[in-house]
Amino acid sequence: MLKNQLVSCVNIFKSLVILGLFAPMMTFVAADPIEGNWKFITPEGNTVSIIKLTQVGNELKGTILKPIPLAGEVLTENCTTCSGEKAGKPIIGMEIISNLKKNDKGEWIDGNLYDLKKDRQLKIKFKLRDDAKTLDARGYLGSPMMGKDMVWVRE
Repeated sequence: MLKNQLVSCVNIFKSLVILGLFAPMMTFVAADPIEGNWKFITPEGNTVSIIKLTQVGNELKGTILKPIPLAGEVLTENCTTCSGEKAGKPIIGMEIISNLKKNDKGEWIDGNLYDLKKDRQLKIKFKLRDDAKTLDARGYLGSPMMGKDMVWVRE
């Protein structure tokens, strides 16, 4: 019986040693600091929704957590302005940002932004500021030079 307890203790010790060796290597898979909930603020300065940004593989995606109506605007549960696969779908949980990829400068580029109100696809890019609480976003059609800047803040 004492021998079994000793073998058990040795096995636990081996497991702890192995975990201690590999734990530092596991830290590189931590979430990107850009992940989280963000206030989507339009170029006009209106907060229109809370977006959850999530990294999936090497892409960044964004889904609507909470739509925020503008003054006089009536929100609907499902998208009445959307066409195609998004037509009539619930707004909460809808993926409106996709395909963003991180470049060697730490910027997320070449992404797609679906504009529900105008039923159109735009391009978008993000750069997280050093404070990790502010996100510079640029939405555009065609070239980034033909776009508008937005500043999003962490929720």
